Amino acid sequence: MRLYSQTLSAIKDFRQEILDRSKKVVESNLSDLASAIDYDLNPTKIVPYKYEHPEGKWIASRIVLEKYGINFYFGMIWKVNPHRQIDSQFVVTVMDVRSKDKASVLLDFARKCNTLSRSNRICLYLPHEVALDEEIRYDDFHLFEQTLEGLIKEWIKIWKAFGGTRALGFDATSPKQNVP
Repeated sequence: MRLYSQTLSAIKDFRQEILDRSKKVVESNLSDLASAIDYDLNPTKIVPYKYEHPEGKWIASRIVLEKYGINFYFGMIWKVNPHRQIDSQFVVTVMDVRSKDKASVLLDFARKCNTLSRSNRICLYLPHEVALDEEIRYDDFHLFEQTLEGLIKEWIKIWKAFGGTRALGFDATSPKQNVP
């Protein structure tokens, strides 16, 4: 029983470490991100996010852009996914999730992301999620912050080239959108 409780404690500590490290990286890039998306952001908008699903678990820092119904996630997913090419299940991700009623706008954004990004790491999940992912192996977990930093910097470049949230055509004065 002692080993079981130690294992649970280690998992809890691991999850908290991901949250702490992802928040630190997001905070260090917050002003650049705010400038790129043309949206006022401050550290209080960064909140922890945990989600468990049969296909995987998310641990991330989350920022909600309430005016637009957009959620940003910065963190890690580990999955049970037979389509992954390497033996690791860890995926460092920067994800942008829109309200389902804005899926067509997101699809246009995803197409432009592929044009604006020099990598092939842009992924469209479902019709309302676009992500910039990078897989890391278990033994490369020490590279988590560095990997997340690189993804956020690339995400910022994409948003700057895209033209920020104004280029999405959303009306910032409209009532709050449905945020998932």
